[in-house]
Amino acid sequence: MYAHRIKTTITASNHIDLTGLPFIAGEQVEVIILKLQDADVSQPSAVSFAEATKAFRGKMNNLLPPSCK
Repeated sequence: MYAHRIKTTITASNHIDLTGLPFIAGEQVEVIILKLQDADVSQPSAVSFAEATKAFRGKMNNLLPPSCK
């Protein structure tokens, strides 16, 4: 399966334009539409990379035998 990503905007008439695709006319394709989310780092639910790393290290340390800590 060949995947091709393109970002576009829904028009006022609720259409999307998919020009310049790397496929042959008549070829069947599957289209999946994903809404892009705004990256708002000020949201309290956003976890920083440092916090995620710290949590991951804590979980990994719990898996190690005491002689390796």
